[in-house]
Amino acid sequence: MSVSEQSEAVPAPDTSPAEAEGFDWKGELKGVFWLVLAVLGFHSLIAKPFYIPSESMMPGLLVGDRLVVSKYPYGWSFVSMTFHLLPPMKGRIMGSLPERGDVVIATPPGSSQDYIKRVIGLPGDRLEVRNGTVILNGTPVQRAPVQVRDIPVDANAPCDDMHYPGLLVTTADGSQVCRMPIVRETLPNGRSYDTIDLGLKLEADDYPAITVPDNHVFLMGDNRDNSADSRFGLEQGGLGGPVPWENIGGRAEFITFSLDGSTSLINPVSWFTAMRGGRAGTSLHASEAAKERYRARQAAVIRPNPVVHRFRSVRMSETQQTQAGIDRRNAIRLGAAGATAILTIKPAVAQAATSVLNCQIPVPDPVQSGQYIAADGTLVPAGTDGSFAPALRPFTGEEVKQALAGSNLPGTTYEQNQAYLAYIRKLQFGQSGYTCFASLQMPGR
Repeated sequence: MSVSEQSEAVPAPDTSPAEAEGFDWKGELKGVFWLVLAVLGFHSLIAKPFYIPSESMMPGLLVGDRLVVSKYPYGWSFVSMTFHLLPPMKGRIMGSLPERGDVVIATPPGSSQDYIKRVIGLPGDRLEVRNGTVILNGTPVQRAPVQVRDIPVDANAPCDDMHYPGLLVTTADGSQVCRMPIVRETLPNGRSYDTIDLGLKLEADDYPAITVPDNHVFLMGDNRDNSADSRFGLEQGGLGGPVPWENIGGRAEFITFSLDGSTSLINPVSWFTAMRGGRAGTSLHASEAAKERYRARQAAVIRPNPVVHRFRSVRMSETQQTQAGIDRRNAIRLGAAGATAILTIKPAVAQAATSVLNCQIPVPDPVQSGQYIAADGTLVPAGTDGSFAPALRPFTGEEVKQALAGSNLPGTTYEQNQAYLAYIRKLQFGQSGYTCFASLQMPGR
């Protein structure tokens, strides 16, 4: 075979379009579409990241915190979508109400902006705010000052004098901190959280009494003097009162990481140096175990001693407190008589019922630290004894309920009665580590 014949026998390469290699644009676009759809579906139905843009939830949440927000705890509504594209619709799919104390994402009616606030009031609650104290169903929410908290000053937490006058402090090492006055609130279900109360008399310190409508919740920020929440109208940038439950977009779960605001796109090192330490993984809702421990302490309150008509302080172990709580609940089940052994009442000069409170529990006011409530509602040194009248009679269960709800209190001013109620609740909730033995009595009429 000649060379020419061999070359003719070699087949030519197949260059038909079916066999030509190239980029599959259609397949790639399809893959991107399904990926985006999966991400949007996950963000809308399961969980999504959230960024803290304001100081309204300080001290627990700082500007620059990144969170995980779960979408399913309360069911789904028109605001569950990653982008608020759906028209407003009533109700929720597989819906349930938040619990008091939950930190939630809410969208004000007629807006597409997300807010992060704490659930304070539930449907049917009678709620008001007086002098900065939330009053739920006639009972002030327990407030107890704790030590001040130093929040490091950075680009995201500047501690400007307009919002935090006089709180910028330079420490011994030359660093600057915002020294915040902290008040710990405890809701009726046992959830506790820290709030900032600057002690300034502001518009937000008072809110008229309302009844939270059905399928609505009342939301407040933890930074009470710097939060646009349910206390403010929509025209003021607030939530416009109680928020419809379908406007709740999810529950905040935990912090993933936090940035101090010093990051720079052109400086990759700053992406790491801007990280705030110790914030990643911080949970934003109380555990069931913590609430159960609180309920046990709350039930272990005061036992009656019908003979000795003055308070005696007795240390109780945790086991004893738990057993006291069981005894207390059993007594209450038997009727009003079980509810009468809470505090001791004695007559004042003006024939008004007042309380002898000598358990040496501080008044919840840092300015008056180390002083205590006397029988007439004034502040006296610790250990001051009270006098008793010979004619005493027991309270009824209804009278106890009214007294603890704020009616027929001994003080002559609102501030005295607020201190009185806070004092009583410290005894009830067992926060002092003491139990006072007393009989509930008041003067005959």
